[in-house]
Amino acid sequence: MSAPTVKHTEENESLLTKKDLRKSWWLWWLFAEVNDSFERLMGLSFCISMIPILKKLYKKKEDFQEALKRHLQFYNTNAIWGSIVHGITIALEEQKAKGAKLPGETVTSIKTGLMGPFAGIGDTIDWATWLPIMIGLFIPLAKSGSWIAGVAPFLIFALITIFEGLSLDRLGYKTGASSATQILKSGMIKQLT
Repeated sequence: MSAPTVKHTEENESLLTKKDLRKSWWLWWLFAEVNDSFERLMGLSFCISMIPILKKLYKKKEDFQEALKRHLQFYNTNAIWGSIVHGITIALEEQKAKGAKLPGETVTSIKTGLMGPFAGIGDTIDWATWLPIMIGLFIPLAKSGSWIAGVAPFLIFALITIFEGLSLDRLGYKTGASSATQILKSGMIKQLT
């Protein structure tokens, strides 16, 4: 009988798979705007999206419960551009689960500190730019009586926002907390707007 092998987790080795990250993001994308509450706005949706990640990262019941409470607090951002904050938060939780000296308050502070800037960016780019352009492109078809003009702009908008959100979530996860600073300082936002 051989001795059990112990797998040592290197600092850069991920505890999460791409499937875990994708599942969490889809939960965020699908529920972000569904169950807003007066007290917590998107807090419940954010918490729901984090459950598969937290279950995998925290095996001790107390640690899991603490993380759930951390993500059930008030949260409000643009659901698509807020995906970068989602990715950053997952990266921070993973570092915390690996044993980094990262207090839960730090994770919460970074998450809530970034929600405002990305809400403004996302609302401007998606709701005030992409969607009006999509609708405007299909107005001539609507005038001619085409039913497709009532559906196509929203389908195209959904595809654009899925691509944006998933890309931003991955960027946030890969680069962690530094990604927000990178994006905000790079001037990329000024170019986009």
